[in-house]
Amino acid sequence: LKQTKHILGFAQRDYALQLLKALSELDASELIMISQQIAQEGGHFRYVLEEILQHLHQICILQTIPNAEKLM
Repeated sequence: LKQTKHILGFAQRDYALQLLKALSELDASELIMISQQIAQEGGHFRYVLEEILQHLHQICILQTIPNAEKLM
């Protein structure tokens, strides 16, 4: 799986959560550092952005729908 992710351009770490954390903390230098790490590993930013969107979608659902955690 790790090799397949590398071939497809997935980053080795969960950069989406790291980026969301840095963004929530308004830490611009951390955002830049993580972005540089993604680029150095040959990761495709598209996949990281898709993961970020998935996380944000789940957050929105959990914040707006009562008992949404039962649906996930």
